[in-house]
Amino acid sequence: MSQVLNAFQAVRPRGSVIEPTVAPTARRPGRAPGPLPGTTPRNVVMDSRGRQCVPLAPRTNGAFVIESGAVALASVSKRQALVRGGI
Repeated sequence: MSQVLNAFQAVRPRGSVIEPTVAPTARRPGRAPGPLPGTTPRNVVMDSRGRQCVPLAPRTNGAFVIESGAVALASVSKRQALVRGGI
């Protein structure tokens, strides 16, 4: 009867030189994406080396919140009441 191999005996032995099975391909470094319309030099994010990595478009309307339908209707009616002077 054959002997049962454990996890260390089941793998093939290493060669004298440890190297990858496939040679790595040479890659060119990527470029940062182009600036968005309205981006100024102060609206660009830098990485840890100080290079520009992500252009940011300036916020047009300040902070905004994603609301559900009912919450959006309530906030619209509240805003209209404030404008009319009802609250």
